[in-house]
Amino acid sequence: MGKNLLKIFYAPLDVFNELKERPYWLLAFIVFLVVTLASSAGLLPIMKSTAMETMQGVPHSGDAEQAMGFFSGPKFYLISLIGVCFSTIITILFQAGIFLFMLSLFFTKEVNFKQLLSLTVYTKLVTLLGVVIKFPIILAKQSMEVHTDLLLFAPFLKPKTFLYTFLGSMDFFTIWSFVLFAIGISVFTKLERKKTYTLVFVSWLISIAIISLFSRFGK
Repeated sequence: MGKNLLKIFYAPLDVFNELKERPYWLLAFIVFLVVTLASSAGLLPIMKSTAMETMQGVPHSGDAEQAMGFFSGPKFYLISLIGVCFSTIITILFQAGIFLFMLSLFFTKEVNFKQLLSLTVYTKLVTLLGVVIKFPIILAKQSMEVHTDLLLFAPFLKPKTFLYTFLGSMDFFTIWSFVLFAIGISVFTKLERKKTYTLVFVSWLISIAIISLFSRFGK
Protein backbone atom coordinates (compact mmCIF):
# COMPACT_ATOMS: atom_id res chain seq x y z
CA MET A 1 0.00 0.00 0.00
CA GLY A 2 2.60 2.54 1.10
CA LYS A 3 4.70 2.19 -2.04
CA ASN A 4 1.76 3.35 -4.15
CA LEU A 5 1.91 6.77 -2.48
CA LEU A 6 5.04 7.44 -4.53
CA LYS A 7 4.18 5.25 -7.53
CA ILE A 8 1.25 7.54 -8.34
CA PHE A 9 3.89 10.02 -9.60
CA TYR A 10 5.88 7.70 -11.87
CA ALA A 11 3.79 4.54 -12.45
CA PRO A 12 0.13 5.60 -12.11
CA LEU A 13 -1.21 2.77 -14.28
CA ASP A 14 0.19 0.20 -11.83
CA VAL A 15 -1.57 2.02 -9.00
CA PHE A 16 -4.88 2.22 -10.89
CA ASN A 17 -4.84 -1.46 -11.81
CA GLU A 18 -4.27 -2.35 -8.18
CA LEU A 19 -6.95 0.05 -6.92
CA LYS A 20 -9.43 -1.43 -9.38
CA GLU A 21 -9.13 -4.77 -7.60
CA ARG A 22 -8.38 -3.50 -4.09
CA PRO A 23 -9.72 0.05 -3.69
CA TYR A 24 -8.01 1.01 -0.43
CA TRP A 25 -7.80 4.72 0.37
CA LEU A 26 -7.31 5.28 4.12
CA LEU A 27 -3.50 5.59 4.22
CA ALA A 28 -3.40 7.97 1.25
CA PHE A 29 -6.21 10.01 2.78
CA ILE A 30 -4.39 10.31 6.12
CA VAL A 31 -1.20 11.45 4.38
CA PHE A 32 -3.11 13.95 2.27
CA LEU A 33 -5.04 15.35 5.23
CA VAL A 34 -1.99 15.59 7.53
CA VAL A 35 0.13 17.39 4.93
CA THR A 36 -2.77 19.70 4.07
CA LEU A 37 -3.36 20.58 7.73
CA ALA A 38 0.36 21.03 8.43
CA SER A 39 0.87 23.35 5.46
CA SER A 40 -2.29 25.29 6.33
CA ALA A 41 -1.12 25.70 9.93
CA GLY A 42 2.22 27.01 8.69
CA LEU A 43 0.55 29.55 6.42
CA LEU A 44 -2.13 30.78 8.82
CA PRO A 45 0.08 33.54 10.32
CA ILE A 46 0.57 35.00 6.83
CA MET A 47 -3.16 34.72 6.07
CA LYS A 48 -3.90 36.35 9.42
CA SER A 49 -1.51 39.22 8.70
CA THR A 50 -3.01 39.78 5.25
CA ALA A 51 -6.56 39.74 6.61
CA MET A 52 -5.74 42.20 9.40
CA GLU A 53 -4.03 44.58 6.97
CA THR A 54 -7.17 44.49 4.85
CA MET A 55 -9.37 45.12 7.88
CA GLN A 56 -7.28 48.13 8.88
CA GLY A 57 -8.19 49.79 5.60
CA VAL A 58 -11.91 49.47 6.39
CA PRO A 59 -13.74 52.17 8.43
CA HIS A 60 -14.06 51.03 12.06
CA SER A 61 -17.38 49.61 13.18
CA GLY A 62 -18.61 47.11 15.73
CA ASP A 63 -18.42 44.28 13.21
CA ALA A 64 -14.92 45.30 12.10
CA GLU A 65 -13.65 45.41 15.68
CA GLN A 66 -15.22 42.01 16.37
CA ALA A 67 -13.52 40.60 13.27
CA MET A 68 -10.18 42.06 14.35
CA GLY A 69 -10.63 40.42 17.74
CA PHE A 70 -11.35 37.08 16.05
CA PHE A 71 -8.16 37.24 13.97
CA SER A 72 -6.15 38.19 17.06
CA GLY A 73 -7.35 35.29 19.18
CA PRO A 74 -6.68 31.53 19.19
CA LYS A 75 -10.15 30.80 17.76
CA PHE A 76 -8.90 31.91 14.34
CA TYR A 77 -6.38 29.04 14.21
CA LEU A 78 -8.75 26.43 15.62
CA ILE A 79 -11.71 27.32 13.39
CA SER A 80 -9.49 27.67 10.32
CA LEU A 81 -7.95 24.22 10.73
CA ILE A 82 -11.34 22.63 11.44
CA GLY A 83 -12.59 24.32 8.28
CA VAL A 84 -9.66 22.96 6.27
CA CYS A 85 -10.32 19.46 7.62
CA PHE A 86 -14.02 19.50 6.78
CA SER A 87 -13.56 21.14 3.37
CA THR A 88 -10.93 18.54 2.46
CA ILE A 89 -13.22 15.65 3.40
CA ILE A 90 -16.24 17.18 1.65
CA THR A 91 -14.27 17.95 -1.53
CA ILE A 92 -13.01 14.37 -1.79
CA LEU A 93 -16.41 12.82 -1.10
CA PHE A 94 -18.12 15.20 -3.51
CA GLN A 95 -15.66 14.50 -6.35
CA ALA A 96 -16.04 10.73 -5.93
CA GLY A 97 -19.81 10.97 -5.62
CA ILE A 98 -20.48 13.33 -8.53
CA PHE A 99 -18.36 11.31 -10.94
CA LEU A 100 -19.99 8.08 -9.81
CA PHE A 101 -23.35 9.68 -10.56
CA MET A 102 -22.29 10.93 -14.01
CA LEU A 103 -20.63 7.66 -14.98
CA SER A 104 -23.69 5.66 -13.89
CA LEU A 105 -26.02 8.07 -15.71
CA PHE A 106 -24.19 8.41 -19.04
CA PHE A 107 -21.67 5.58 -19.43
CA THR A 108 -21.54 2.55 -17.15
CA LYS A 109 -22.62 1.23 -13.79
CA GLU A 110 -19.60 -1.11 -13.54
CA VAL A 111 -17.78 1.10 -11.06
CA ASN A 112 -18.50 1.70 -7.39
CA PHE A 113 -18.08 4.53 -4.90
CA LYS A 114 -15.16 2.92 -3.05
CA GLN A 115 -13.19 2.62 -6.29
CA LEU A 116 -13.77 6.27 -7.18
CA LEU A 117 -13.02 7.34 -3.61
CA SER A 118 -9.65 5.58 -3.73
CA LEU A 119 -8.95 7.07 -7.17
CA THR A 120 -9.84 10.56 -5.96
CA VAL A 121 -7.59 10.36 -2.91
CA TYR A 122 -4.59 8.94 -4.74
CA THR A 123 -4.74 11.40 -7.63
CA LYS A 124 -5.04 14.30 -5.19
CA LEU A 125 -1.65 13.32 -3.75
CA VAL A 126 -0.18 14.96 -6.85
CA THR A 127 -1.41 18.35 -5.66
CA LEU A 128 0.72 17.97 -2.53
CA LEU A 129 3.79 18.37 -4.72
CA GLY A 130 2.52 21.84 -5.58
CA VAL A 131 2.08 22.57 -1.87
CA VAL A 132 5.66 21.45 -1.14
CA ILE A 133 7.00 23.70 -3.91
CA LYS A 134 4.95 26.78 -2.99
CA PHE A 135 5.24 26.55 0.80
CA PRO A 136 8.86 27.75 1.25
CA ILE A 137 8.39 30.46 -1.40
CA ILE A 138 5.31 31.79 0.40
CA LEU A 139 7.21 31.81 3.70
CA ALA A 140 10.16 33.60 2.11
CA LYS A 141 7.96 36.25 0.48
CA GLN A 142 5.52 36.44 3.41
CA SER A 143 2.77 36.60 0.80
CA MET A 144 0.13 34.19 -0.44
CA GLU A 145 0.55 35.57 -3.97
CA VAL A 146 2.62 32.64 -5.23
CA HIS A 147 1.22 30.97 -8.31
CA THR A 148 1.60 27.60 -10.01
CA ASP A 149 -1.40 28.30 -12.20
CA LEU A 150 -2.27 30.15 -15.40
CA LEU A 151 -2.04 33.51 -13.64
CA LEU A 152 1.69 33.20 -14.23
CA PHE A 153 0.90 34.23 -17.81
CA ALA A 154 -1.51 37.04 -16.83
CA PRO A 155 0.03 39.04 -13.96
CA PHE A 156 -1.85 42.15 -15.10
CA LEU A 157 -5.28 40.82 -14.07
CA LYS A 158 -7.02 42.40 -11.09
CA PRO A 159 -7.98 40.14 -8.13
CA LYS A 160 -11.62 39.05 -7.67
CA THR A 161 -12.43 39.43 -11.36
CA PHE A 162 -13.93 36.49 -13.24
CA LEU A 163 -10.84 35.85 -15.37
CA TYR A 164 -8.48 36.18 -12.38
CA THR A 165 -10.40 33.56 -10.38
CA PHE A 166 -10.88 31.32 -13.42
CA LEU A 167 -7.19 31.25 -14.39
CA GLY A 168 -6.13 31.04 -10.74
CA SER A 169 -8.19 27.86 -10.38
CA MET A 170 -6.28 26.20 -13.22
CA ASP A 171 -3.26 25.13 -11.19
CA PHE A 172 -0.74 22.96 -13.05
CA PHE A 173 -0.73 20.33 -10.30
CA THR A 174 -4.53 20.25 -10.25
CA ILE A 175 -4.52 19.73 -14.03
CA TRP A 176 -2.03 16.88 -13.58
CA SER A 177 -4.25 15.40 -10.89
CA PHE A 178 -7.31 15.48 -13.14
CA VAL A 179 -5.37 13.97 -16.04
CA LEU A 180 -4.54 11.04 -13.78
CA PHE A 181 -8.14 10.90 -12.55
CA ALA A 182 -9.39 10.61 -16.13
CA ILE A 183 -6.85 7.87 -16.88
CA GLY A 184 -7.91 6.04 -13.71
CA ILE A 185 -11.57 6.15 -14.71
CA SER A 186 -10.59 4.68 -18.08
CA VAL A 187 -8.76 1.84 -16.32
CA PHE A 188 -11.68 1.17 -13.98
CA THR A 189 -14.41 1.29 -16.64
CA LYS A 190 -12.55 0.39 -19.88
CA LEU A 191 -13.99 3.54 -21.45
CA GLU A 192 -11.93 5.29 -24.13
CA ARG A 193 -9.65 7.91 -22.63
CA LYS A 194 -11.10 10.50 -25.01
CA LYS A 195 -14.45 10.06 -23.26
CA THR A 196 -13.03 10.15 -19.74
CA TYR A 197 -10.88 13.22 -20.50
CA THR A 198 -13.96 14.97 -21.87
CA LEU A 199 -16.08 14.00 -18.86
CA VAL A 200 -13.50 15.08 -16.29
CA PHE A 201 -12.29 18.32 -17.85
CA VAL A 202 -15.66 19.60 -19.05
CA SER A 203 -17.06 19.00 -15.55
CA TRP A 204 -14.08 20.71 -13.95
CA LEU A 205 -14.18 23.74 -16.27
CA ILE A 206 -17.90 24.19 -15.66
CA SER A 207 -17.36 24.05 -11.89
CA ILE A 208 -14.57 26.65 -11.86
CA ALA A 209 -16.57 28.88 -14.23
CA ILE A 210 -19.47 28.82 -11.75
CA ILE A 211 -17.13 29.56 -8.82
CA SER A 212 -15.53 32.40 -10.79
CA LEU A 213 -18.95 33.92 -11.53
CA PHE A 214 -19.83 33.82 -7.84
CA SER A 215 -16.56 35.58 -7.00
CA ARG A 216 -17.46 38.26 -9.55
CA PHE A 217 -20.90 38.83 -8.05
CA GLY A 218 -19.42 38.85 -4.56
CA LYS A 219 -17.25 41.88 -5.20
